[in-house]
Amino acid sequence: MFILGMHFPAEMGNKIPDEKVVAKLDEAKVGSYKEIKLKMGKDRKALTELSYSKTDTFMFKALSYYFELDNEAKEEKLH
Repeated sequence: MFILGMHFPAEMGNKIPDEKVVAKLDEAKVGSYKEIKLKMGKDRKALTELSYSKTDTFMFKALSYYFELDNEAKEEKLH
């Protein structure tokens, strides 16, 4: 089973306890970011921007981990 790109044993099935995911995310080596900006919209000229700066939240840690996943050059990710 994969959650946030992290592998969990198949024996755990689809019911991975939140505590296990948080513990594994806390163990992950991510950069020391101060802010994460998300841009949304269909037209690049009129994008809506969200900013996360509370570094001790699950969302911030998960986004930091996602940003670094397969992104050694630290380039902007578009999805």
